[in-house]
Amino acid sequence: TALGATSVLPFGGGWSTGSFTVEGYQAPANTPGPWGDIRAVTAGFLPAMGVQLVKGRQFTEQDGPGAPPVVIVDEELVQRYWPKDDPIGKRVTFDNPMDSGATWLSVVGVVRHTMHEGLDGGRRIQLYYPLRLNPQAFVAFALRTRGAPMQVAAQVKAAIKGFDPDLAVSNLTPMAELIETSTGPRRFSMVLLGIFSGLAATLAVIGLYGVMSFTVTQRSKELGVRLALGAVPDDVLRLVLAQGMRLVLVGVGIGLTAALLLSRVLRSMLFNVSPSDPLTFLAISLLLLAVTLVATWLPARRATRVDPVVVLRDE
Repeated sequence: TALGATSVLPFGGGWSTGSFTVEGYQAPANTPGPWGDIRAVTAGFLPAMGVQLVKGRQFTEQDGPGAPPVVIVDEELVQRYWPKDDPIGKRVTFDNPMDSGATWLSVVGVVRHTMHEGLDGGRRIQLYYPLRLNPQAFVAFALRTRGAPMQVAAQVKAAIKGFDPDLAVSNLTPMAELIETSTGPRRFSMVLLGIFSGLAATLAVIGLYGVMSFTVTQRSKELGVRLALGAVPDDVLRLVLAQGMRLVLVGVGIGLTAALLLSRVLRSMLFNVSPSDPLTFLAISLLLLAVTLVATWLPARRATRVDPVVVLRDE
């Protein structure tokens, strides 16, 4: 449904960064000038990748040699250098601006910022210019399909071979797979953290159950006396549950405080999620309370079955 080529494919492991000059902008003393990712693309690349156009237009087949040089920039560049101005018509150059022969490219479109090197990559400025202005020896094609991408792999290879049998085709890979590969190490780390967290939670629940069971055994005589003096089983149940939940609330409070203090350690492993995300902390707290309630309810239920006659006979 869409097709385009680029000098550097997102998540493809390639780089193409450089400096450029923004017309009318003077960098402060002792600070670097504008710098970012520079991509040469064909007219269909941005639509094929689903990069949303915010303002202006996309490239067309007419953009190239003989036509006015143009460029498409991302929102990051606009926010840094033209936050209050209309970016359409502004100019940048990749040449020495002092050179009379410098080529100035006019901005014809603004697109959303995209992640090129990985989901944890920095928000570097991104500029796209027509590939026809600077043909590359190596390009990557991006194809958008209606069905499963790899179902058209054979047709793609046949089409390219039909055009030129000597052209080499390599790395036909779905974009989802490239993204998954880039996030693999982080996902592995998070899986390990999840496993260890699950084991810690399991041990905590087992430990709580053991403590409460031991407490009920130690207090069996006291509970039997209470029942003999007129306490109903529900009173005993609430008494034991309250003791267990107090322990849990103290533990959750200490755990949340420690988690907030140690959240900086996880900051580098998160994408678009705050280390102190309130929803996450609330969900985990409620989960721990629910699990603990079950672990405490079992010994508490057993405490209600203490036979006061047996207890009083022992006394």
